[in-house]
Amino acid sequence: MAGTIKDIRTEEKTQILVDGTELMTQQPLLIWLTLDEDTVIKWAEADAGATVADLAVGQVVEAELSGPVMESYPYRSSAAKVTIVK
Repeated sequence: MAGTIKDIRTEEKTQILVDGTELMTQQPLLIWLTLDEDTVIKWAEADAGATVADLAVGQVVEAELSGPVMESYPYRSSAAKVTIVK
């Protein structure tokens, strides 16, 4: 999925609220993604590693989901990888 970060929560685990589209179907999607110690975060431009501290509201990201998607609103899932596009 790809979209814009709308909110960031940093309680027990970091969560980002992404407003965007599902890449395969192009359907709109609003989803909370949980990031954990296994989530890979990187910059798209330099293909360089990034951290949770590099994430900010307003950034465009692409995310690879891991695990099931909980059908709440907004949806909820975990992220295996988050790429910061801009």
